[in-house]
Amino acid sequence: MNCAVKSLIIGTPAVSGNTYAWQSAPGLSNTAAAQPAVNATGTYLLNVTKNANGCIASDAVTISIDTIRPIANAGEDQTFGCPHESLTVGTQALANMSYTWLNAIGLSENNIAQPTTDTAGTFVLAVVNRVNYCKSTPDTVVISPRNCECSFFVPTAFSPNNDGINDVLTPFKYCDDYRDFSFAIFNRWGELVFKSDDIINGWNGVFKSESQQVDSYIWTLEYFDVLYNTKRFEKGVFTLLK
Repeated sequence: MNCAVKSLIIGTPAVSGNTYAWQSAPGLSNTAAAQPAVNATGTYLLNVTKNANGCIASDAVTISIDTIRPIANAGEDQTFGCPHESLTVGTQALANMSYTWLNAIGLSENNIAQPTTDTAGTFVLAVVNRVNYCKSTPDTVVISPRNCECSFFVPTAFSPNNDGINDVLTPFKYCDDYRDFSFAIFNRWGELVFKSDDIINGWNGVFKSESQQVDSYIWTLEYFDVLYNTKRFEKGVFTLLK
């Protein structure tokens, strides 16, 4: 028996002409049945009498119970660093265990032992043993935010030649407390060749459907610094290489 199975059927199908008698039988549904149900642990002795000749055969079965609950470990409480990077919560998965994060908003997945998160919050983990179906007591991990002084880094060169290395120019952020982001690129004649309000979307070196030539370009970056309640503007130069 276990956390899901509260009773068992013991014995074997009845044979005509036999009489069945169970001894040491607390928890049995019927001490005279060939296959009674049992809901308690212990050793159960069965005597079978063949009515035609009075011969008796005996056998015993031991019923045990496994109700050991697994332990949920959501990991140590953590605080985001600067720059803000995803953190891993939970601990290494164990065999025969299933994992469920009960409030999974902000987690990469809700049914693995060690998801990642880039969101501050309180996350609760529950574990179920798939062998005995026992459930753990939930465990909690707290991921705390950190106010980082806002800054960005733009590389001084990139090479959009489709070799899979440095093909796109994007700023790197070292904070999260900003809004109203805008990134723009101008050629040496002051012509706007690229603009994006999403830091993930960078420039691939193409303007008006044509790959741009090797040259120096000017970038500008605007954003509102929430921590200091101030609008900021930065600019710089980079080189397009091939």
